[in-house]
Amino acid sequence: MWTREVQKMKSDKITAIVLDDEISVRKGLLRHIRWKQLGVDQVETFESAEQVIAYLKNHTPDIIISDIRLPKMDGIQLVGYVRKKGMQCRIIFMSAYSDLEYFKGAIRLEVEDYIEKPVHPERMEETVRKAVEKIQRNRKQEAKVALAADILNAYADQMGEQVFKNLVHGVWEDELMESMGGGKTVSVKKMISCV
Repeated sequence: MWTREVQKMKSDKITAIVLDDEISVRKGLLRHIRWKQLGVDQVETFESAEQVIAYLKNHTPDIIISDIRLPKMDGIQLVGYVRKKGMQCRIIFMSAYSDLEYFKGAIRLEVEDYIEKPVHPERMEETVRKAVEKIQRNRKQEAKVALAADILNAYADQMGEQVFKNLVHGVWEDELMESMGGGKTVSVKKMISCV
């Protein structure tokens, strides 16, 4: 019955992408960040936003780490695209510039952090760790909601039948009916007389 959700939870891995037009930054982040220890199972790297958009057609990473200033399409535009598509990726921006306009744009896009270059591995790891914790919390909550929906769907007919029987036989008290009726007192006897 709930095996679909259990299987989904077992196969859920946390994935990240790193976008920077400088190969040294991409390699440095791959080499110096302890991804597995932070809970990130897979990291892909890209040198342009256009490559990332092509990748996003078939993949939805959990975390996007992106330079803000890029040739052609910048990081803000890329994340605007991601948000427009409804992807719930956690975003971490990097930039060698302390440009206030970029920072404002990052805040509007609800990013996890805005890290200035040169990137200190400890700072990046702390930000990634917090993003992973949020992802895991969200997944647990989504799993609980899905499980509750599965249970409700599995027993909806039985519960509806029992509620109807209770109404017909006048089993429920007026107080219970009031709480279910959003504050309106509905007499069980009145309901039955209408049936």
